[in-house]
Amino acid sequence: MSSPTASPASLAASVRSVSVEKYAGGAVVPLADRVPVEEPLEIKLAFDRGALRTVRSVAVTMRTPGHDLELATGFLTTEGILHSRDEIADMSQPAANVVRIDLAAGAAPDLRGLERNFYTTSSCGVCGKASLAAVRTVAKSPLPAGRPRLSAALVPELPERLRAAQPLFEHTGGLHAAGLFDASGRLLVAREDVGRHNAVDKLVGARLLAGTLP
Repeated sequence: MSSPTASPASLAASVRSVSVEKYAGGAVVPLADRVPVEEPLEIKLAFDRGALRTVRSVAVTMRTPGHDLELATGFLTTEGILHSRDEIADMSQPAANVVRIDLAAGAAPDLRGLERNFYTTSSCGVCGKASLAAVRTVAKSPLPAGRPRLSAALVPELPERLRAAQPLFEHTGGLHAAGLFDASGRLLVAREDVGRHNAVDKLVGARLLAGTLP
């Protein structure tokens, strides 16, 4: 299997070198190691409320930097706030750890279901939910009956195919990944993050921004 590669820019943002000590053969040996970066990301949503433009901070999540606009878009999609690319008028990253999503004029997001404590860790996708009812979601695009159909022999091969598309894991050995495959087993999109739910949100955001969701 060939090793996946990452650009120098993505490595600089997502991977950090640290000094560690390894105990082996009765001796302590100093080593340099690479670990994934985990930093907070604040997601802000701008929308019209009457004649005023309102900007609201909807969440702060711990994530691995990289694909931040996709992460914010995917988060708002999986929370039921966004439904299509047309609802987004503008996207920006005014600071390294801040993303702002501006909704199109006239869009009136229903934020009642987004009852979070405005902070989630990378290890938990539902930690900030205010109630059990808020955890339940309704599929916006239910799958048609009997589809997709996959070969039983194909399913065990998918993890290895995803692993081949994980450059940051190749450097650190400590990142989750989410991959989207078609029914033939072709990998369409792969994203990495210290948080499993973040990796999924990055993937969902990428597809929504490309206009290919569902």
